[in-house]
Amino acid sequence: VLDDVKVLIEICEDNDVLLDHTPLSVWVCCFYYILQRRDIDIDLKIFSDLYDLSVVTVVKTYNKLRVYDKQINKMLKS
Repeated sequence: VLDDVKVLIEICEDNDVLLDHTPLSVWVCCFYYILQRRDIDIDLKIFSDLYDLSVVTVVKTYNKLRVYDKQINKMLKS
């Protein structure tokens, strides 16, 4: 999971995705995205509290990544 999170963060950095977010929110969102991608269910409220981010921030950032689902999936598989 963490390897995929690292790759996803690199994808975001290399492609200027999520530029308007803090490094912490990018990391948390990428982590959450990978967990969701792997069907690992986690309570979003607990998850956001754990990293001291609002649920709105996590959801907003996550939804920005979802726009790139197909491209991300291709890059993560390679």
